[in-house]
Amino acid sequence: MIYRYIFRFFSFLPIVIATNSCTTTPKFNEFPEDANAAVEISTFKRNLDEAVAIQADVLSPISFKEATLRYNAAEKEIKKSTSSKEALHEIALGQAYLDMAIRNTKFSYDSLTGVVNARAAAITAGAKTRNAKDLLKEDEKLKAVMVEVERGKTENAVSQREAFQLAYMGVELDSIKIQYLSGAESLLKTAKDEGAAKFAPKTLTEVERTLEQNYAFITANRVDRENIRARSEATTNDARRLVDVTRKSKSNMNRTSEESTIAIESEENKVNSAKDELRIKEEQSAQVANQNVLLQKEMTNKNDQLQKDKDFNQAFENARSHFTDREAVVYRQGNRLVVRLNSFGFPSNKSNIQQRDLALLSKVSTMVKGFPNSTVIVEGHTDSIGNKDSNQKLSTDRAETISQYLVSNQSVSSGDITPEGHGSEHPLASNKTETGRAQNRRIDIIISPEQPTE
Repeated sequence: MIYRYIFRFFSFLPIVIATNSCTTTPKFNEFPEDANAAVEISTFKRNLDEAVAIQADVLSPISFKEATLRYNAAEKEIKKSTSSKEALHEIALGQAYLDMAIRNTKFSYDSLTGVVNARAAAITAGAKTRNAKDLLKEDEKLKAVMVEVERGKTENAVSQREAFQLAYMGVELDSIKIQYLSGAESLLKTAKDEGAAKFAPKTLTEVERTLEQNYAFITANRVDRENIRARSEATTNDARRLVDVTRKSKSNMNRTSEESTIAIESEENKVNSAKDELRIKEEQSAQVANQNVLLQKEMTNKNDQLQKDKDFNQAFENARSHFTDREAVVYRQGNRLVVRLNSFGFPSNKSNIQQRDLALLSKVSTMVKGFPNSTVIVEGHTDSIGNKDSNQKLSTDRAETISQYLVSNQSVSSGDITPEGHGSEHPLASNKTETGRAQNRRIDIIISPEQPTE
């Protein structure tokens, strides 16, 4: 189940309950100007959906709402088709709010485990479609309490957790009953409307008794879905038979013997047709079973992908903590992590590492080790001073020097790292000023974590 392994992910996050999260803008890093807004908003949308899967929309309503507002604002900026700067700003701010929501949700997974699991069970039982009104009612109550939690007041959440757990268990139970017994209830109502109490009283009593027994069985054995399904199918068939008996009893009151014989023959034909339909349904059920196996495999793959994303997010936060803002800029580019070494510098027209930069490279080496089984690209970039060929060779030599350093320090295997020289082809700033040229002379390290196979 998805919530179990999400809970494992939360086990290494610190509890962070912001006392004024509703008014304080979280700290965040802006995306670089060359970031792709379309790619980043797609990643942000996936992160929002994953946050809903771990119930962050209900367990951290203030921060999640802010994240959603930032997503909507970014969408509007992208649709304007002008500069992507504002859109990237909204995405970066929204992701910061979403990170806050996920951290706040940790409180619930630690202190309100019963509530979280009960709500998850209700959703799994189909409450969002079968019992949406009751689920929304309880969600609104829980959100009100979790707003207090985000403001630093946890007393009501802790004191009311048992009541919330029981309420969501009730929503789950009602959803199960609706799923398995609503068909029989509908047939029973049809039979009563058509006069079952007069024309088939014995059969009516039997169906009503069986239906009550099934309600009691579900209440006591909600997890025994196999027996619940078998009993509900039998009860639905009994209710269907009640409708048939009621109608036959009504129609036979004034029939002659010949009419009764014809009616019996007609019913026999219906029985034979029903057998044919049953055979077809059994074949269809076998097909559905095969489809379920495929869906289960797909869900497993999605769960693996989600765990990879969570692990990457944690590793990303750890990577950022290795460097000061002066040393490096660390940011996400889709499913990749980019480390831009701001303070690293080679001697003019050379590619050897200087003594002063060894401490920074040691941090880079430690950071890369935090992404095992990943592929790494080391990009060398120069300014536009000098001719194109010499700049290309210089940038390649410098990228190879950094790559050899990382391999020699066992941060990454030689087969998983690629040095690339780009010369002056990808400037970050204008080459007309010394400040701009200094920005363009850089080393970028791009890490692509291993992705789960399908």
